[in-house]
Amino acid sequence: MNKRTAIAMAIGLVLSPIAHAAEGQFDWLSFSGFGTIGASETDDKAVSFRMPYQKNGKANDWATDVDSRIAAQFDVNRGGTFSGVLQVMATQRYQGEFRAEVEWANVMWTINENWRVRAGRMVTPVFLASDYKNVGYSIIPVRYSLEMSGNYPLSRHDGAEVLYNTEVWNGRLQVQGYAGKTKYDFINALGKNSLDVGGIYGVSGTYSTGPWTVRLAGSAVRDMKTVGDAVPTFNLASKVLHAIPPAACSNCAEEAQKLDTSVAGMSADFLTIGGIYDDDTWYGQLEFGHRKIDGFFPSVDSYLALGAYRWKRFTPFLSYAVFKTKSNDEAALPALPGIPGIVAAQYNGLLKANNSSRSMTSVGVRWDFYTNVALKLQADLVKHDRPSYGWSGAFTNLSPTTYDGKVNVYTATIDFIF
Repeated sequence: MNKRTAIAMAIGLVLSPIAHAAEGQFDWLSFSGFGTIGASETDDKAVSFRMPYQKNGKANDWATDVDSRIAAQFDVNRGGTFSGVLQVMATQRYQGEFRAEVEWANVMWTINENWRVRAGRMVTPVFLASDYKNVGYSIIPVRYSLEMSGNYPLSRHDGAEVLYNTEVWNGRLQVQGYAGKTKYDFINALGKNSLDVGGIYGVSGTYSTGPWTVRLAGSAVRDMKTVGDAVPTFNLASKVLHAIPPAACSNCAEEAQKLDTSVAGMSADFLTIGGIYDDDTWYGQLEFGHRKIDGFFPSVDSYLALGAYRWKRFTPFLSYAVFKTKSNDEAALPALPGIPGIVAAQYNGLLKANNSSRSMTSVGVRWDFYTNVALKLQADLVKHDRPSYGWSGAFTNLSPTTYDGKVNVYTATIDFIF
């Protein structure tokens, strides 16, 4: 089995029932799973690293709970037009503990060979690897780019989806239309918070032919409310800004409205486009993401370029990614006599906490040393655009006064499927 076939099998693990079907009266039920055992550290005491939805991150010390996860998947298919899937994954969550959550739980109706409908909890098909990015074995680097996934952190939704598949020229086209709602828990400088999303609507199109795969996706998020520790701070800052006369501050009312919108319900639009080339030896991936939002949180552009070469059981790889916030600096309050200094400082501090623009160059190697098991080593060279800002997220600036803007992250993982 070549490595592309093995990775394709790992992707298939989360897309169809492939493994461990029970015999006899339970042959309609299949079980499979995946996992990652990982360890990572930064080389600077000023900057810690974690997944954005996690609480704990370490600086200049090894952490084993950032990339580590274990998941089980149950597929049900009694041979008719209806099938179902349940996927449960345990990893470190925003509580700081290793907890299991339901990632997928949906029922699918296969109408014919072209049309399918499903309802329940499912992945939101935004990125090239949205369907399988949690399965470390299915991707070449140790983790899917946080610069890309940070653009659209709402990885799943509860709702319904219509899928259409057809042959086009010498390839296959799949179009997905979906709608639903979701909730995303995260930790930032203001504490534990959630984005409570009342409506997600989107369309995704994927076309594959030979070694090429391309995806274009658009998603609209509506009624996205900030819930949690940040709300009292947002409300207080809004009240103060609304009280400042326009003559003293021309943009205070606008900034106050952004805070109000973040609590009452934001709207955001997302666009992603990307392509993969994989001919069993060479692998290339390009991806772009754009986020536009009307609340306090920044609009973002993301870029990813990844290349790899397969040689026997080894796959060395190199990637470059960018996460660029676009709106926060423009909104900073000026130091004017009509604005209390403490108000401007606190509000601008909130803006800076979300302004984590950065670039990342990653180099590593994957070693498929055993059937369905891969060892990966990776070094990430990170450069932050604004090292003096107290930002948080995947990276948290613990010492804005001493950080020089450059930090490296070293990671080793063992990925497996079963």
